Amino acid sequence: MKVLKGQIIFDKTLEAQNRRMIIDLAGKLPKTGRCSLLVSGGDTPQSFYNALSQQNWPWEKITTALVDDRWVDPNNLASNENLVKRNLLINHAKKSPFFGMKSSSSSPLLAEVSRNRIYQTLPRPLFAILGMGVDGHIASWFAEDERFNTLSAYLKNNLIASTSLKRKGLADPYRHRMTITGAMLSEVNSAFLIIHGERKYNLLTKAICNGALDLPINRGLELLGPKLRIYALDWKNGDI
Repeated sequence: MKVLKGQIIFDKTLEAQNRRMIIDLAGKLPKTGRCSLLVSGGDTPQSFYNALSQQNWPWEKITTALVDDRWVDPNNLASNENLVKRNLLINHAKKSPFFGMKSSSSSPLLAEVSRNRIYQTLPRPLFAILGMGVDGHIASWFAEDERFNTLSAYLKNNLIASTSLKRKGLADPYRHRMTITGAMLSEVNSAFLIIHGERKYNLLTKAICNGALDLPINRGLELLGPKLRIYALDWKNGDI
């Protein structure tokens, strides 16, 4: 992927990064009408979510939905829905309509049809907040997953899909997941990728310089192209 000038932005503190991302996101949201914000879990975006929740925006017109989630009860601390409700859907942002991925179905596979129906009707335009693992995964796309190619592919109308990871040391309840697909990511009008730490930044740089790498982040870079902005925190500053 060729990274355009200004597509990677460094900040020295979390506060500065949060301010910059809020200003950038505010400039992209439609002045009238509705839109949707797709949000990720993990530790990295929590500070941003809290800062975002304090913005006096017309949140009733901004629908929030998940990028991915583990198939666990929403009250479970491993649930991305739980994280988003505790860190983002508070303060002013508590007015935002929210759609989670977990349903009453016994498995994510059985919930695919109903979840796809919901995501097909999310208000457009779409904006996404993404993170990346130290293994290069985004959403619940993992390189070692036998469904990786299917999940990250552009298959029309297949916006949400289930997977059951088989990874050594992974607790069974966390294997079963629901995630957006390559088709859904392709529909995003603008995406922010938050990177904290030298290890993640070095892997991201490697992915950018070597498009032949078959990592989930490479698929994301390819699908989003210039619609992606990367916000990196200066790990040398000691803020993380």
